[in-house]
Amino acid sequence: MSGANAKAYEMALDHETVHGGKSSATIRCRNKHCGEFGNIVQTVKSDEYQGRRIRLSAWVKGNKAGHAGLWMRVDGPHSEILAFDNMQTREKAVRSIGACRKSCWTSSPLAW
Repeated sequence: MSGANAKAYEMALDHETVHGGKSSATIRCRNKHCGEFGNIVQTVKSDEYQGRRIRLSAWVKGNKAGHAGLWMRVDGPHSEILAFDNMQTREKAVRSIGACRKSCWTSSPLAW
């Protein structure tokens, strides 16, 4: 769990709301309004990906969310940010997720 207001959110595996698999990850605001963002983070070692094109793809579902999407960041050896993409530059992806407040899933690919 991470973000500007991480303690305001709870994270869990959901075995009922799925898209083709056995479970999904869910993040929920603990209160009526959380204000700042929260996110689920997964860190991977880059050794086998160096010098190669990478792609992160997932199905995203926003339910009562102001914004739901993927982001990917590449850090250097001294924790400097070398690349960052949070989908907000993709107007179509953000709009389709924002308009989908009940039950639809949206494919969300990022690639470098």
